[in-house]
Amino acid sequence: MTAETLSYCYIERQHADDVAKICTAIGEAMKRIEAHTVLLGRKTALERVASAILDLSKRFSRPQRAGSESRVFNLYLGRGDLADWLGLSLETVSRCFTKLKRAQLIDFDEPEIVTLLNLPVLQAIADGAASV
Repeated sequence: MTAETLSYCYIERQHADDVAKICTAIGEAMKRIEAHTVLLGRKTALERVASAILDLSKRFSRPQRAGSESRVFNLYLGRGDLADWLGLSLETVSRCFTKLKRAQLIDFDEPEIVTLLNLPVLQAIADGAASV
């Protein structure tokens, strides 16, 4: 293998088992990058926001009670950062959040704690198969 760096780096020998884990993690990261590229190029604003909410909820979900059908997560990105990430304006992201809340698909009392109330419908919106 060869590698080229643009800054100083530290090279360390890895055990074969660790290399497999690293390759798996890189593969997952590449899948997320590809999905984000599609998101930016082909989805509507509401589809982008629903996709982002679902993606972030998978990564940052909080433990829930057994049998709970909702998913709660910390939204570490502010609305402005989320807008930048999705290629939207701050106002558009806020309108999409309000629209999803009015449709009772999500809930939030505090802006940084989001509860997903209806995962199947949110997934359908993210996939472009449903609208609000």
